[in-house]
Amino acid sequence: MKFEKNGKFLSELRKEKGMTQLELANLLHYSDKTISRWENGISFPDENTLEKISKIFNVTIGELTYGERITKENQENLNKSFFMNYRLLLKQYIKNKKILVLFTIIIILLITIILFISIYFIFIRNSIKIYTLKSNDNNFDINANLITTNDMSMLYFDKIKGLDGKEIKNIEFYYKENKDKKNLIITFENENQFIYENNGYNEYNLYKLKDKDLYVDLEYEEGLIKTIKLSKELNYSNNNIFPKKSTSISEDNESTKDYKNLSQDFIKFLLNEGFEKKSDYYEMNLQDKINITLNDYTFLLVIDDVGSLSADLNSNKVSYIIFENNETLYGDYYLNGFETKNCKVENCTEIVDYVKYINYFFKKYIELN
Repeated sequence: MKFEKNGKFLSELRKEKGMTQLELANLLHYSDKTISRWENGISFPDENTLEKISKIFNVTIGELTYGERITKENQENLNKSFFMNYRLLLKQYIKNKKILVLFTIIIILLITIILFISIYFIFIRNSIKIYTLKSNDNNFDINANLITTNDMSMLYFDKIKGLDGKEIKNIEFYYKENKDKKNLIITFENENQFIYENNGYNEYNLYKLKDKDLYVDLEYEEGLIKTIKLSKELNYSNNNIFPKKSTSISEDNESTKDYKNLSQDFIKFLLNEGFEKKSDYYEMNLQDKINITLNDYTFLLVIDDVGSLSADLNSNKVSYIIFENNETLYGDYYLNGFETKNCKVENCTEIVDYVKYINYFFKKYIELN
């Protein structure tokens, strides 16, 4: 053991003072086990602690590092030993410091990782959800989307088509909390409808609809009213820490026959672009902040913390809702004369860039359908 001589000397000094290992440990703010390791030569105190020990036992640091009291006979050896042991202690001190710094860095990294994971699961995960609303009655073609985030919610209805050929005039959209109570959300004419609401504003309570039974009352021209219960399917939720792999064309060839409004060539184009097939729509996430869904009729592009753009495949109009400088901006773009842009390979930062991106898909839709 490197410090056996030093340890025995320390033990002798302690016993001369009539002190126990625990009493010495309390003076130095160490445990008695540490004192025992020193006295058995397993380890040895650092420079600062040696200075305290020298004052307690009235000896020099040189004597402690040499392991004997100074005499005329050992003076020269003590001086040599002091410098040798000092270098050894210094190396030990530096090594302990490095271990302490490394341990501190590891603890900080662990705390940071735990903090970020906690923030993700508490505030970010599942903060954005996109639902598709469909008719439970096969005689009516209803396409609607409900989008909820931590801050705001949006609802989009396509014009509802009755497959019986009769014209639908007005629509009441509501939910029921029990069999009798009808909670009206909005009444509108049978045209494309888009509404948004900051959560907590409580005009429409859109953010609560994900947990409700939803209905529409369809009023015909002649006054007849038909009640339809809507099914609600979660299309997207930001609950994946890592990106999901898109389905390949070869894996998806057998499951593309049920999209009556999209040709096989256009579907292959979507899959090549990175879209993934869901039950009755296609979806792609872009740049970790953009979600795009496309079904038989509707193209919906949602940009985190910015807003959304929506369009009907059978129309050349793109409707947008943007949140900017504490204001909400609405509007429409018409694709006639617009250029195209592929935001997957080109930089897109402005709303007009995303309109061009939608036009990129519309051009392909017209070409391949």
